[in-house]
Amino acid sequence: LDYTGQNMKDSLRIVETIVLNEPTVELACLELVLAANRGGGGDNIGVSMAYFTQGTALFPVISAE
Repeated sequence: LDYTGQNMKDSLRIVETIVLNEPTVELACLELVLAANRGGGGDNIGVSMAYFTQGTALFPVISAE
């Protein structure tokens, strides 16, 4: 979140937009990493996502670095 927007509210809006509009989880992860890079993020940017249904995680959990 630190590099995706000008402030926390802006960052959360950008992340929400990406997550809700990408057609796959994999593309959403990639776009989140790219957004952080565009915002000046350097090394060690990582993203993890998980699906939750009725309190139970479904596998696989997708992660991109």
